[in-house]
Amino acid sequence: MKILVTGGSGLIGRYCLAQLAARGHEVHAISTIRRDTTEVTWHQANILNPLQIKPVLHELKPTHLLHLAWETRHGLYWTSQTNIEWSQASLALAEEFVRNGGKRLVVAGTCAEYQWSNVPSTTLSENFPTMPGSFYGQCKNSLQQTLSSWAPSATLSMAWGRIFSLYGPGEDPRRLVASVISALLQNRLATCNQADLIRDYCHAADVASAFVSLIENNLEGPINIGSGQAHSLGEVVNTIASKLDATHLIELNEANAMISKDPVSLLPNINRLTEGGWRPKFTLNTGLDDAIAWWRKHLDQTPTPLSSILP
Repeated sequence: MKILVTGGSGLIGRYCLAQLAARGHEVHAISTIRRDTTEVTWHQANILNPLQIKPVLHELKPTHLLHLAWETRHGLYWTSQTNIEWSQASLALAEEFVRNGGKRLVVAGTCAEYQWSNVPSTTLSENFPTMPGSFYGQCKNSLQQTLSSWAPSATLSMAWGRIFSLYGPGEDPRRLVASVISALLQNRLATCNQADLIRDYCHAADVASAFVSLIENNLEGPINIGSGQAHSLGEVVNTIASKLDATHLIELNEANAMISKDPVSLLPNINRLTEGGWRPKFTLNTGLDDAIAWWRKHLDQTPTPLSSILP
C-alpha cells in the first residue's frame, strides 16, 4: 500500500507512522514544516491550502489516505472557527485523493459527535443518535455525513474512527493523565473535580493501531475506538498516585451535576472494531506505567523522535 497520512506529527499520528512503516507499507506524511525521517517520506504543504495539497496528491497518487489532522489545541478546539476551515479542507482533500486514484479513506472522528444527553450507563454503539452539542462535534459530524453520502458515488471505501478518551507519552501537559503525572512528579497537589465521571481511557499507541487496522481492513462507516474498559476519573488519578507513592497529593471532587454538561458515563461499544481483529496492547495499568516512564524522562524536554516511540 502507498499510504498518505495527515496529522502525522500529532499524539496519535506519530504512532501511526511508526506502526505503518514497521508493517512494511510505503508511508508518506504531510507537514507544514520540513521534516526528515528514515521511516517516512515527508511532504511540506499546508492542508488548509488546496493549492499546496493538489501537487502532492498528483505526484504521489496514494492508494490509501489516513486523515488525522484537525484543530487540536487544548481548550480551543471546542469552539474554534478553524473547525470550519478543517471541514472544508478535508472535503477538498478527499476529492483530490479520489481524483488521483485513491481507493480507501480513513478519517479520525470523535465521541463528541454523539448526543450527550440521555447517554446510557452501558456503552454507545455506532447507531446511537449523533446530535453534537459542541461546535467541534457539529463540524466533525457534518463532515462524516457528507463523506459517507458521497463515498459510494466516488467508488471510495471509507471508515470513520470515533475516538473516545485517550492519553499517552507526549500529550498536552494540561490533559488529565499528563497533568496529574507531571504534578505528582514535582510534588505538587493534583486536583480532579469530576472524579465520578466514567470514561474509557485508551493509550495513544492503541488508538493508532486501531486506525492502522482500519486502513488495512475493509470495515466501513463509523467505528468506535476505545480500550473496552471503563474507569472513573478518580480511579485513573488514584492509580497514578499509587504508582508514584503520592496519594497524599491527590484531591478528588465529584462533578456538580447541576452545572456539568458532561455525561456521567461516556463509553464506546467497540464490537465492530474487535470483530475486525483489533485488540488493545495496553491495559490501564501498563499504559499508565508507560506514560509515567515517559514523563520521568521528558518532563522538561521536547517530545521524543518518531523512532523512539515505536511500540
